[in-house]
Amino acid sequence: MSKSVWFVLGAFVLLTLAGCKSDRSKADSLVKERIALLEQMASTFEGVTDKKSLEQAMPQYNTIREKMSEVDKQLNELPAEARNNATALNAIQLDQATERLAKAKQRTSKF
Repeated sequence: MSKSVWFVLGAFVLLTLAGCKSDRSKADSLVKERIALLEQMASTFEGVTDKKSLEQAMPQYNTIREKMSEVDKQLNELPAEARNNATALNAIQLDQATERLAKAKQRTSKF
């Protein structure tokens, strides 16, 4: 094969790998942002002490939930492999944040 064919093939491989790394990096950032939003939601509910404070917390919770929806949308636009790898790499933090939110929501359910 000629040098130009090898050059084109090499450039294609490098660009493909760079794109994959970019997707992985973006997915990792989005998963970390999702974890931060889960933590914010948990903090919002942990500050609830009665029905009135629950009502006051709901606008903040809804704002965070809207941000979460946007993050999830961006995450779902990425290749499944990138999403799955990012989720696996951040599984412990994701589980901890999810559990913290679940406990905080459970505590507020009595109001």
